[in-house]
Amino acid sequence: SESDTNDVAMDTGALYTLPAGADFLMCYSVAEGYYSFRELSN
Repeated sequence: SESDTNDVAMDTGALYTLPAGADFLMCYSVAEGYYSFRELSN
């Protein structure tokens, strides 16, 4: 007779992590396709 258990497999998608030995983290101030301007006079 068959067991009454169900096997479930899930794909969690992409998982983004930082490397253990990362020296720096680069971030952007705006979303892709947009621009950010800095006022240099102040």
